[in-house]
Formats: sequence, C-alpha cells, structure tokens
Amino acid sequence: MTDSEHLYQLVQQKLERLEQLHSCSGNQMRYVETDNMGAVLEILAAKQRLLIEIEGFDRQIAGYHVDDPEERVWPTPDMRERCREMIARCDRLVRETLEFDRAAEQSLIVKKEEARKQLRQFTGTTQVQGAYRQQKSHIAMPAHVRIDLGSG
Repeated sequence: MTDSEHLYQLVQQKLERLEQLHSCSGNQMRYVETDNMGAVLEILAAKQRLLIEIEGFDRQIAGYHVDDPEERVWPTPDMRERCREMIARCDRLVRETLEFDRAAEQSLIVKKEEARKQLRQFTGTTQVQGAYRQQKSHIAMPAHVRIDLGSG
C-alpha cells in the first residue's frame, strides 16, 4: 500500500467516525429536548469512544502534513479528488456537530435553570409547610376546653 492509499484509508475511517459522531449529536439533542437523560448519558459515552478513535486517526494523518499535498503521488487522479472531498466532508461534519453540541448545551443550561427554580419553589413551600406545622403544634387546646361541633 502506498502512502497516499494509506492516507486515503485513514481519511475514510475518520469520516466514518465523524458521521457516527454527527448522528450521535443529533440524537443527543432530541433526547435532551425530551428529558431522556439516561439516553443522553449513553450517547455521551458513545461520543467519547468515537472522539478517542478520531483523535487516533488525526495523529496518524498529522504525519502526512509535512508532505506537500501537490507533490503526493496518487494511484489515480480520481482517488486524489475523492480524498479531498472526504476531507471537506470531515470539516463540514465537525462544524455541524459542534453546532448540535452547542445547541444541546444551551438547552441543558435552560433545563438546569428551570429545575433550579422549581427546587427553590419546592424548598420554599416545604419551609412554609414546616413552619406552619411547627406553629400549629405550639397552639394546643387546653385539656379542659371542649368544643362541641355537633350542636349547631
């Protein structure tokens, strides 16, 4: 296998992982919107694995950056062009994936604030109820006082 064929293979594998990552990010946004945090956590784990793989491909591809791309020998001009197209597709997927992730992050921030507000309201309500119960327990009727509610 020539260097250019190896580069082509690396770019192809990176593109496949980026397509999977892109799909995960789209699904992540849908699960965030439907409050399915279990699925979001599963997707985040899958994305982490994909990112590790992509990083490995990037390290290998980086070795080809020292070469002048115009002087690289390709088996066919078509293979060179397909490699360029895959690299351009990789760049688009990275940008789109980042946009998905930013949107999901913003949605999570909004949901976190909503949950915080609800918790504050619940805590406030609980404190009021506790204070009322405490006040009520201090107001006890003397044992000798009897109120007959039956005789209208």
